[in-house]
Amino acid sequence: MQSQSRRSAGLRTPRATETVERGLGREFKVSVPVPQSSEDFIKKFGPLSVEVQQALTAILMLESPEYNIVIDSLNALQKFCKRRDENKEMYVELGGLPPIQKRMFDPNAVIQRMSMKLLALTSTVHKTKLFIRNLDVIFPA
Repeated sequence: MQSQSRRSAGLRTPRATETVERGLGREFKVSVPVPQSSEDFIKKFGPLSVEVQQALTAILMLESPEYNIVIDSLNALQKFCKRRDENKEMYVELGGLPPIQKRMFDPNAVIQRMSMKLLALTSTVHKTKLFIRNLDVIFPA
C-alpha cells in the first residue's frame, strides 16, 4: 500500500545501481587572483561618465588623448555656442580657439570635421575672424 501511495504521488524508490544526487550537484572552481602590475591596472580603467558644468572644462577636455572624450567635448561646445552669440564670445575669451586649431589636423576625420564646424560656428565673433586671419595654416591639397 505504501508503494502505491508513492507511485500515485509521482515518486519512486531509487534502485540499488542509481546514486541519489544531493544538493546542487555542481562543481565550483575557486581561482586565486593573479597580482597585476599597476600599469596593467591603469590600462584597464573602466568607463567614467563626466557631467560638465562650465565651458572651460569642456575646453580643457579637448586636450585629451582619447578620441571619444574629444568628440563629446566638441559636441557639447557646439551646442553651447549654438544657443546665443554671447556664448560664442565667451568661448573665444576662454581660449577655446588654440585647441581647435590643433584638432583641425587630428588623424581622426570626425574630430577634424567637428573642430572645423565649431570654428565656422564661432566665426561670427570679431575676435574669431582676427584669429582666423592670423592663422599660419596651409591646408594640404
